[in-house]
Amino acid sequence: MKANNNSNSKVTLKLNINVRKAITLASNKIIEIELIEYSADWSNFPNSLKLKCHLTYDSAHTLAPNIEQHTLLIKQVQQCFLKQGIKFRDFRKNITFVYADKEADKA
Repeated sequence: MKANNNSNSKVTLKLNINVRKAITLASNKIIEIELIEYSADWSNFPNSLKLKCHLTYDSAHTLAPNIEQHTLLIKQVQQCFLKQGIKFRDFRKNITFVYADKEADKA
Protein backbone atom coordinates (compact mmCIF):
# COMPACT_ATOMS: atom_id res chain seq x y z
CA MET A 1 0.00 0.00 0.00
CA LYS A 2 2.85 2.36 0.68
CA ALA A 3 4.17 1.83 -2.84
CA ASN A 4 0.74 2.80 -4.19
CA ASN A 5 0.79 6.08 -2.25
CA ASN A 6 4.27 6.79 -3.54
CA SER A 7 3.10 6.06 -7.08
CA ASN A 8 0.10 8.36 -6.64
CA SER A 9 2.30 11.16 -5.33
CA LYS A 10 4.58 10.81 -8.37
CA VAL A 11 1.57 11.03 -10.67
CA THR A 12 0.21 14.01 -8.74
CA LEU A 13 3.59 15.72 -8.91
CA LYS A 14 3.79 15.14 -12.68
CA LEU A 15 0.26 16.51 -13.20
CA ASN A 16 1.04 19.53 -11.04
CA ILE A 17 4.24 20.21 -13.00
CA ASN A 18 2.36 19.96 -16.31
CA VAL A 19 -0.34 22.34 -15.09
CA ARG A 20 2.29 24.85 -13.98
CA LYS A 21 4.08 24.58 -17.33
CA ALA A 22 0.80 25.19 -19.17
CA ILE A 23 0.01 28.18 -16.94
CA THR A 24 3.47 29.63 -17.56
CA LEU A 25 3.06 29.14 -21.30
CA ALA A 26 -0.38 30.76 -21.30
CA SER A 27 0.78 33.67 -19.14
CA ASN A 28 3.73 34.34 -21.44
CA LYS A 29 1.86 33.81 -24.71
CA ILE A 30 -1.42 35.62 -23.99
CA ILE A 31 -0.71 39.26 -23.20
CA GLU A 32 -4.24 39.93 -21.96
CA ILE A 33 -3.74 37.55 -19.04
CA GLU A 34 -2.10 39.05 -15.99
CA LEU A 35 -2.39 36.06 -13.63
CA ILE A 36 -3.80 32.52 -13.63
CA GLU A 37 -4.88 30.84 -10.40
CA TYR A 38 -5.77 27.16 -10.29
CA SER A 39 -7.15 24.47 -8.04
CA ALA A 40 -7.60 20.76 -8.62
CA ASP A 41 -8.67 17.55 -6.96
CA TRP A 42 -5.98 15.31 -8.42
CA SER A 43 -8.15 12.21 -7.97
CA ASN A 44 -10.63 13.68 -10.48
CA PHE A 45 -8.22 15.28 -12.92
CA PRO A 46 -8.71 17.02 -15.39
CA ASN A 47 -12.43 17.46 -14.66
CA SER A 48 -11.69 19.10 -11.33
CA LEU A 49 -9.09 21.53 -12.69
CA LYS A 50 -10.39 25.07 -12.27
CA LEU A 51 -8.60 28.03 -13.79
CA LYS A 52 -9.26 31.62 -12.88
CA CYS A 53 -7.63 33.89 -15.46
CA HIS A 54 -7.19 37.49 -14.37
CA LEU A 55 -7.15 39.91 -17.27
CA THR A 56 -5.35 43.24 -17.31
CA TYR A 57 -7.52 46.34 -17.04
CA ASP A 58 -6.89 47.44 -20.62
CA SER A 59 -7.86 44.05 -22.01
CA ALA A 60 -10.78 43.71 -19.59
CA HIS A 61 -12.08 47.07 -20.69
CA THR A 62 -12.05 46.05 -24.34
CA LEU A 63 -12.73 42.30 -24.03
CA ALA A 64 -15.57 42.09 -21.54
CA PRO A 65 -18.38 42.91 -23.98
CA ASN A 66 -16.93 41.02 -26.95
CA ILE A 67 -17.88 37.33 -27.10
CA GLU A 68 -15.59 36.59 -30.06
CA GLN A 69 -12.52 37.83 -28.20
CA HIS A 70 -13.60 35.90 -25.10
CA THR A 71 -13.88 32.72 -27.18
CA LEU A 72 -10.45 33.38 -28.71
CA LEU A 73 -8.91 33.69 -25.24
CA ILE A 74 -10.46 30.38 -24.18
CA LYS A 75 -9.05 28.68 -27.29
CA GLN A 76 -5.59 30.13 -26.63
CA VAL A 77 -5.63 28.89 -23.03
CA GLN A 78 -6.83 25.45 -24.16
CA GLN A 79 -4.00 25.24 -26.72
CA CYS A 80 -1.41 25.95 -24.04
CA PHE A 81 -2.82 23.16 -21.89
CA LEU A 82 -3.04 20.74 -24.81
CA LYS A 83 0.70 21.22 -25.38
CA GLN A 84 1.16 19.76 -21.89
CA GLY A 85 -1.27 16.90 -22.57
CA ILE A 86 -4.17 18.39 -20.59
CA LYS A 87 -7.56 18.48 -22.29
CA PHE A 88 -10.61 20.10 -20.77
CA ARG A 89 -13.88 18.23 -21.22
CA ASP A 90 -16.03 21.30 -20.59
CA PHE A 91 -14.07 24.53 -20.64
CA ARG A 92 -17.13 26.46 -19.37
CA LYS A 93 -16.74 24.66 -16.05
CA ASN A 94 -12.94 24.74 -16.03
CA ILE A 95 -11.95 28.21 -17.23
CA THR A 96 -13.27 31.51 -15.90
CA PHE A 97 -12.09 35.03 -16.57
CA VAL A 98 -11.91 37.75 -13.99
CA TYR A 99 -12.18 41.17 -15.50
CA ALA A 100 -10.18 43.86 -13.73
CA ASP A 101 -12.16 46.51 -11.93
CA LYS A 102 -11.16 50.03 -12.90
CA GLU A 103 -11.81 51.25 -9.36
CA ALA A 104 -9.64 48.50 -7.86
CA ASP A 105 -6.75 49.51 -10.13
CA LYS A 106 -6.94 53.08 -8.82
CA ALA A 107 -6.76 52.03 -5.18
